Amino acid sequence: MKRRVTVILAAVSAALTATATSAPASAADGRQDSTAIAADSVASDAECWRYEDSWSSNTLAVGCFSKSTDDIYVQDSTWNSVNTYVAWTNEIRSSDGSWGYFRSGTCVNAHNAPNWGVCYKDFYEHSTVNAHKGRGSRIMLSVCEDNILTPGSDCTYTGWIYNDR
Repeated sequence: MKRRVTVILAAVSAALTATATSAPASAADGRQDSTAIAADSVASDAECWRYEDSWSSNTLAVGCFSKSTDDIYVQDSTWNSVNTYVAWTNEIRSSDGSWGYFRSGTCVNAHNAPNWGVCYKDFYEHSTVNAHKGRGSRIMLSVCEDNILTPGSDCTYTGWIYNDR
C-alpha cells in the first residue's frame, strides 16, 4: 500500500510540474472552456469592457484582460440569476504573415453578483515565434450574459488585442 501511494504521488507531482511549466506552444489547438475561480480583485494593468443592458444602460457584465499575466477576468454585475462569461478567440500569425485560428474558449463566472472570477491563460506574446512559425498573437474577447434562447447575442466585443507585455 505504501509503495502504491508513493507511485501515485510521484505521478501526480509529475503531472502538476508538466502543467505548470508548459508553454503556449504545447497547448492543443482548439476549444478550451473553463469556469472562473473566485478573484478578490482585477490586475492593476487589466483593460476592461462592459456589457450593458440596451434598455436601461445598466452594466450586466464586465470582462477584463491583463497582458502581463494573460489572465481573463469576468464579473457578474447584476443579481438576475444569469451567469456571465467572456468568450475568447486567439489567432496567431504564420510564417507567411497570414493570421489563422489557434484556439478559443470561454471563462464562465458562476460566483453570482457582484463577484469577480478569473481564468488563467497563457497566450503567445505578439513579438515571439509561435506554433505556426510566425510572429504575432492576438486575442478577441466577448463579454456576455448567458442567454439560453440565443447564445452569443447578449455580448459586447473588444476588437483585436495584440498580446505583448
